[in-house]
Amino acid sequence: MDDADIILSLIMFCNINTLMTLYKINTRYRNILGNKYVLQLLTGKFSLRTVESFDEFVKEYKEYMLFILDKISLVYHKYLEFNYDTVVHLYVPKSQHFHCSDDIIIDVLLDGYDVQDIYITQLILDAFKNGDAIYNINDNLVLDIEKLGTGDYIKIKYDKDKLMDESMMVIPYQIVILQVDKVDKVESFMCDRSYIIVDALLSQVNISRKIKNDDLTINDILIATGILLLHDKSIINEGDGYKILKQNNNMIMLEPNINNNTDVLIDYID
Repeated sequence: MDDADIILSLIMFCNINTLMTLYKINTRYRNILGNKYVLQLLTGKFSLRTVESFDEFVKEYKEYMLFILDKISLVYHKYLEFNYDTVVHLYVPKSQHFHCSDDIIIDVLLDGYDVQDIYITQLILDAFKNGDAIYNINDNLVLDIEKLGTGDYIKIKYDKDKLMDESMMVIPYQIVILQVDKVDKVESFMCDRSYIIVDALLSQVNISRKIKNDDLTINDILIATGILLLHDKSIINEGDGYKILKQNNNMIMLEPNINNNTDVLIDYID
């Protein structure tokens, strides 16, 4: 097989875990995957920013995966999944930083932002990029990002089918661990998926690729997080997303931003 056929196969058929394995075990594939032209094709396939090396590509993929996890967990329901309210309410931060790059890629200058501003800004930019419906306080559709002003209330209406597709994004880890504060939040819960294991002693839910015998996905993390919810009104992501507690090449430990208080329902991200 010549290099052109290999490149086509890599782009068409390989997910992130396959690419990482090939890069690790085979010199020929390592050289191909380090080629800037191939990296450009790969970043285009996964909707990532331009990178200069394969290691940078993997890092960018992991960051984007966590952003997608945080985004769709805002509207994920424990029982109804995405067949519920797929609207996110928020306020525009520091809109003077919005700008367009290369007439195609929507980007943002992050200087002067705090962490939450960056998160909200990414949600807005991602919505424009993906063609999600954005409405202002008068329920008028916003088509031009330049029309947004600092402090403006908006709501993003996500498409259910798009959310379902994004939830199948592959996780580039062998093990995902969800860590919570209290043991009693997980003691009484069972899961019918054998690869999702509740460890009440350590206050953890473990998700294993080895036991699943297939790649882990964002959907697996959402299902595992649902185990920690005490009732159907619990919030799977109160606005801050999943916090990374530790990670290595094979494992990532996350702390979900859940809220089991029935008296508090999220109306917007503040």
